[in-house]
Amino acid sequence: YSKARCDETVAELEDLADDNDKPHQSATFGSSRCPQDAPLRSSLRLASLYFLSPGPQRRKALFLAVVVLVMLFAETWAGLAYSGVQRDFMTALQAKNIEKFYAGLWTTGGLILLLSPIIAIHRYSAGALKMHWRAFLTQRLA
Repeated sequence: YSKARCDETVAELEDLADDNDKPHQSATFGSSRCPQDAPLRSSLRLASLYFLSPGPQRRKALFLAVVVLVMLFAETWAGLAYSGVQRDFMTALQAKNIEKFYAGLWTTGGLILLLSPIIAIHRYSAGALKMHWRAFLTQRLA
C-alpha cells in the first residue's frame, strides 16, 4: 500500500462508518494514520459493518454464518467418526473377523449417508453467505 492509497482507504471506511452512525476510532501507527496491517483492519471494519448493521440483512448474515459454522463442526465430527470406523473396519478385515467387517461396512455406509447432506448444506450455506456478502459490498461500495 502506498500512503495515498492507504489514506484513501481509511477515508472510504470512515465514510462507511459515518453512514451507519457507528462510532469510528481512527487507527494510528506512529505519525502515520495507516498502520502496516491496514488491509486486515480495513477488512475487519468492513466485516463489522456487514454483520452489525441494523435490519434484515444483519439477521440473514448472522444466520448464514452460524449455519456455516455449525455445519463445519458437524462435518469435522463426522469425518473423525468416519476415520475411527475405517480403522476398525480395516482391523476387522486384517483379522478376518467377518462379523466386525460387515458391521464396519454398514457403519461406513451410514456415515456416508449422514455426511452427504451435511457437506451439501455446508457448501450451500457458504455459497449463500458469499453471495450475500458480495451483494452487500456492491451496494455499499458502488
